[in-house]
Amino acid sequence: MTNGLYIEGDNENIPEMQALKKIDCAFLPMNLLYTMSPEMVADAAVAFKPMVLYPYHYGTTDPARIVELLKKNRDIEVRVRNMQETITVCRVKATQSLCRTI
Repeated sequence: MTNGLYIEGDNENIPEMQALKKIDCAFLPMNLLYTMSPEMVADAAVAFKPMVLYPYHYGTTDPARIVELLKKNRDIEVRVRNMQETITVCRVKATQSLCRTI
């Protein structure tokens, strides 16, 4: 059983992330000055090991950097999306499927 979705607000790599467990999908902001550097995102992802990581809010930061930092960690799939693109996130629970477009 997993806990599903984790969306980090405009923060740095906060200590509370170290305690996260069983995350299916994480959205982590990656754009200094007010959020994390690619290195901080990689450290956070390695700490709580989401199955899928979406860097977001990356502005002028090159998202290829987080892909490079995590390429040896095969347990975390990094998915980079166009910042203008919408995605649908679904969570299947027993006989019920919950989806949200974000």
